Amino acid sequence: MTIQEEIKLWLSGFLAVTGSDGISRGGFEDADKLLEYLTEQGVVIQVKREIGKNPYRDTDFHLSVAFDEGKYSLFNAGYVATEPLIPLESSPGKGTQTQ
Repeated sequence: MTIQEEIKLWLSGFLAVTGSDGISRGGFEDADKLLEYLTEQGVVIQVKREIGKNPYRDTDFHLSVAFDEGKYSLFNAGYVATEPLIPLESSPGKGTQTQ
């Protein structure tokens, strides 16, 4: 189960209990609407990724140092890996993702 599916399942259970209009019922329809709204607002999921291996480790000392300093400075600056809240292929009416 992807993290997106886990979030949708949790939201549907939460909405089924509380109901957006105070009525208890199945929450998948409301969860879909809420996920679409959050996605349109730019909400993303932060994911953990490992730092890639240094391809210059054994070949070039200066490039190796620059590579290591560059990747750690990105993390220290707050750059993180993210995924969309709703995967693009299941987003209604959405085109391709641009970087």
